[in-house]
Amino acid sequence: MENNIRVNSILLLESDFRRISNVMFGEDVVTEVTIETEISNPNNNLINVMETVAVIQKYNEQEQVSIRVKMVGVFECDNIKDYEEFGRIKGASIIFPYIREHITNLSVKAGIPAIILPPVDFENSVKQ
Repeated sequence: MENNIRVNSILLLESDFRRISNVMFGEDVVTEVTIETEISNPNNNLINVMETVAVIQKYNEQEQVSIRVKMVGVFECDNIKDYEEFGRIKGASIIFPYIREHITNLSVKAGIPAIILPPVDFENSVKQ
């Protein structure tokens, strides 16, 4: 049986950005990134994948920039046996580039160097 996956929508649910007035730049800046994924299966063919990415930049232990973005992807899936696995790997992989782009745009509009998150291999991160 072939898996059919359709993206019904990818929606921005939350976007929170904070920065201090004098943001320091350079090699001493530490960036922390966390990614959380939640999956729900409201009916047999629909799966909702909610992904939250938080980015914190610190300089000398002081938090300078804080970003939190939450998006949800609504997928229509036929013949998926493990909705949880689909959501944590494929669903998260589809949503993440939209979040990356949003975070980059927020940082540029805030007048700080662009925060460009690297791609994430969700398949390997789930296995670990």
